Amino acid sequence: MTVPINFTYVQLPSQPEPKTLWPTVVWTDISSQHAGQFFRVLGNNSNAFGDVQEENSPHLTEVESQKQAKSSLNLNIKVPQTDAWSDWVYSGSGDGNDYFIRFKSNGGEVRPRNQAIKIWKRTK
Repeated sequence: MTVPINFTYVQLPSQPEPKTLWPTVVWTDISSQHAGQFFRVLGNNSNAFGDVQEENSPHLTEVESQKQAKSSLNLNIKVPQTDAWSDWVYSGSGDGNDYFIRFKSNGGEVRPRNQAIKIWKRTK
């Protein structure tokens, strides 16, 4: 079998290096050109083909507090799953005022657990 120059071989951890499969051609490890990246099929929430999409996960991005005169008390909140603020929640009182806090979530996408691979390119 002829392996064309510039052919890319993806080596999974349980697979042999390409020089074991094709010992008569020269391979260059080009993994460093894609170091630390996770590959995914184009579509849904992926960036455009060829663009690097930065890591992300849902987390609180802001917390606010507020002081106001006595009012109805909210003791429970739901942290939103999208880029939005929660409702205000009662956090205490003093000085004749009630204090409230709220939370903001960034609504980020969770990226899955992954495993390192090597990427080889036939160069000669």
